[in-house]
Amino acid sequence: MIELADKNKTLKMRFVAFCAAHRFFCPLGLFLVASVLASPLALLAETVALVVGDDAAAHEPVVTETQRLLTAHFSDRFQSKIIPAHELAATLAQPAKADAPHAVVTFGANAARVAASLNASGAVLNADIPWGTYEKLAAAHSNPARRSAIYREQLVARQLALIKSVAPKSLNIGVIYGAESAGLSKQLEQVAATLGLVLVAETVRRVEDLGPALRRVLKRSDCFLALPDTEIMNTQTMHQVLRAGYHAGRLVFGFSPEQIKSGAIAVIFSTPAQSARQIVDFISTVKMGQKMQLPAPHHPLYFRVNVNRDVARSFDLSLPANEKLERIISDVVEGG
Repeated sequence: MIELADKNKTLKMRFVAFCAAHRFFCPLGLFLVASVLASPLALLAETVALVVGDDAAAHEPVVTETQRLLTAHFSDRFQSKIIPAHELAATLAQPAKADAPHAVVTFGANAARVAASLNASGAVLNADIPWGTYEKLAAAHSNPARRSAIYREQLVARQLALIKSVAPKSLNIGVIYGAESAGLSKQLEQVAATLGLVLVAETVRRVEDLGPALRRVLKRSDCFLALPDTEIMNTQTMHQVLRAGYHAGRLVFGFSPEQIKSGAIAVIFSTPAQSARQIVDFISTVKMGQKMQLPAPHHPLYFRVNVNRDVARSFDLSLPANEKLERIISDVVEGG
């Protein structure tokens, strides 16, 4: 999408330059130049509100890169504004003004909940939102056709393919579900069965119950897959998970690159640049109007793999380069 926008912009610039160069010889040239420059896209770019909640700092790299890409590749179609979630109500209450947003992109669950409570009439994309949270918000919304999402979680097929690639002898995969991640259980079970893996799973509703559940799951599994969950499996509790995995002699597969430094064997994640690219590609496909149809909700399209080579050596694992692992995982997922 971004590449196509660059080509269209280049062609338009060449066309305008050609017409301007021939203005004395072709009266139609002046009319064409004026028409291009006075087109609705050139004079009235659609406003995209980039909405951040209380956790704005965590999303700042993606928000900044999204705004940069919109400016660099779609300046003739969109102008973006970063809006704190607590100011969104006032912004949406001004539909007659030229700067009222035509589309809203929220970052994180907090901003998504605010936007959902306001029932915005335009297109709303919830980026970096847990699958379970989005499903609840979408079910309660009166016009789901104008809502979509890019989930926080990576495809479960990718995560299990990573385990198969890094630890092929690990057949029993430990998992603990929280309230947000529990909805992924059926999908995870189906993919695991396809890959010849068995899940050793428990569901935890309170963070106080995480320790005992971890000990039970790790005792019966060959490795552990951490699924992001705001309450149960977050940045703070992952330290507990990694310590427990270490003491049990089990590999732990994380979900954030920072966890590699703390002892996770490997993670699949999307970089801020990759996340922003998917958001901008999404926005560029949206056509405003009464019959607006948004692309279906999707997991991250682009991803990276990072491996802790020190942990791999301690488990006597010889692993290929990160880039090769990415290709292997893509082949497994696309082939399946």
